[in-house]
Amino acid sequence: MTARSLCGLRAAFASRLARRQVRLVLVVALALGWLLSGVQIAIDYRNDRQSQQESLDQLVTSTLSTAASAAWQLDGHLARVMCEGLIAHPAIHGCRLRLPGDIVLGDSRKPQVAAWLPFSAGLFGGERRLELPLRHQGQQPVGALVLEISPANAINDFATRMLVTLLAGTLRALALALVLFAAFHALTIRPITRLSRFLVEAGERDFATDRPPRPHHRHDDEIRTLEATTLKLMHRLGSRVEELHAAKLALEETNRHQEARIRERTLELERTVQAMKRQAYSDPLTGLDNRRAFFEAAPRYLEHWQRYGEGFAVILADLDDFKAINDRLGHDQGDRALCAVAALLLRTRRQGDVIARFGGEEFIGLFKVSTRDAALEAADRLRREVAALAVEGLTRPLTVSIGVALVRPDDTAIDGLVTRADRALYRAKHDGRDRVRDDDRPQIPSPGE
Repeated sequence: MTARSLCGLRAAFASRLARRQVRLVLVVALALGWLLSGVQIAIDYRNDRQSQQESLDQLVTSTLSTAASAAWQLDGHLARVMCEGLIAHPAIHGCRLRLPGDIVLGDSRKPQVAAWLPFSAGLFGGERRLELPLRHQGQQPVGALVLEISPANAINDFATRMLVTLLAGTLRALALALVLFAAFHALTIRPITRLSRFLVEAGERDFATDRPPRPHHRHDDEIRTLEATTLKLMHRLGSRVEELHAAKLALEETNRHQEARIRERTLELERTVQAMKRQAYSDPLTGLDNRRAFFEAAPRYLEHWQRYGEGFAVILADLDDFKAINDRLGHDQGDRALCAVAALLLRTRRQGDVIARFGGEEFIGLFKVSTRDAALEAADRLRREVAALAVEGLTRPLTVSIGVALVRPDDTAIDGLVTRADRALYRAKHDGRDRVRDDDRPQIPSPGE
């Protein structure tokens, strides 16, 4: 093979289209070759099996009269000679003449050949044992001819010829694939590959100013039309390059202005979102967190309790006789009282605690404490600080009733803690107000108790 041929072969297989075509042609050719080989193997197997069965039947039929004579005359020599002749057949590896009373004449055997073809036990009828009855002069039974049949030799011969047939079919398929690929490559793949390579390597200057080259395809068919039409289209596209370039510059300038406006609008939108978030999660009167913020923060406390054992308590506080303040002094004075209590809560809040306005004159908090005594002490300290708070316009001090619920191992949701704290608050109100109660029993007596 010359260097030019090698270069052409290397260029042919460098094309992805050529490689795909090779795979397709190989699959089709091999499938066709193996299909024809399979049909040939099936025909050969049927003929071999029929031929072997006919020869075996003919041999056995011709031997039955001799076997009957040997059995009737008790002629052991004749029985041995007959069996030696029978086991000369490739399919028979054992022969004996059995008489009534389990008397055996002429027991002959030969080594059994192993079949090397896998999964071939059922071919040619498989290994079997024939027991043919013997009758003297066609009337009186005198014994039986026992033959042991093994088709191993026939299977091995058939397997050898099957492999030869498959190999020949594969070689024929490969030769057919080579011929088909050469034809496809010359007629289709080579001109399409050349056109594809030309399009990939072409630049703007090839078509903006230069005259397009003539098509390389020699035959006047669809491929030549494709080459000529592609070259004309690319030449026309080349004349639009400058217009596209100018349009690209104008578009980039427009994009810069748009990006600047988008950044301004994005910053404005972020500020609006932050303001809306503050409005959504804070109480507009007191500046404390609202009910929504409390319930979004509470699951984190419950998760830390379940994972790390960090205890906490829900403290629910309600201003005593707040309705009377609104009724006697007006809602403005009530709002000042709420704001004063909220400012006190913000000043005294520890890091990590959550304080929120729960609604109306109720305030709720999440306090990080580890024992019930610590929770009750924190709640009572809050009660005392509210009682000591001086609010302008009020003629008497504010008092507050507080319910406390410490987290327990069986708590799986914050709603249960809030419900227990609310029950404790109800008990504090019922016991006379201005006092602290937990969800089990009163722990810290109020002044005067």
